[in-house]
Amino acid sequence: MASEETAGPKPLANPDATPTATTGQKSPSDTDLRPGNQAMEVLIAGILLIGSISLFIAWGLANAYQRT
Repeated sequence: MASEETAGPKPLANPDATPTATTGQKSPSDTDLRPGNQAMEVLIAGILLIGSISLFIAWGLANAYQRT
């Protein structure tokens, strides 16, 4: 037969004593629960950077030689 030692963990004396926002614990906000979108921001920044470099090269090639 099972003794008290092998029956499993004892229940908490007061199950309502877990920390909550009312006892001073900070609850996660909505922005903490959303998945991060940093990868999308890096992708957009990279596209803008490469686009601006391409425009600069095109402008440079178009204005590289004097027109006579």
